[in-house]
Amino acid sequence: MSKLMRLSMTMQHRFNAATKDHLACLLMAANQVGKSQTGCIIDAFRLTGEYPEDWEGHKFEQPPLIWLLGHSGEKTRDLLQQKLFGRLGPDGFSG
Repeated sequence: MSKLMRLSMTMQHRFNAATKDHLACLLMAANQVGKSQTGCIIDAFRLTGEYPEDWEGHKFEQPPLIWLLGHSGEKTRDLLQQKLFGRLGPDGFSG
């Protein structure tokens, strides 16, 4: 595993753990290091209530109201919606 990959995983793990003790957290990092992926994974855990056994972050007792925002509707659809639901095809979402 590359040093950059290990650093990225450490950064994401620390961010997840920080949500346990802080009401608001900011993940500001370089391009293409997994910020959107990390955020969508956290959102999916929170919305479904299915946290991994080793989850160190905050756990909601009920699904929270979550807003996903982007620079435009198209960017939000293309980047965030696809990460959460997959691609929309004739038979529904896949991926």
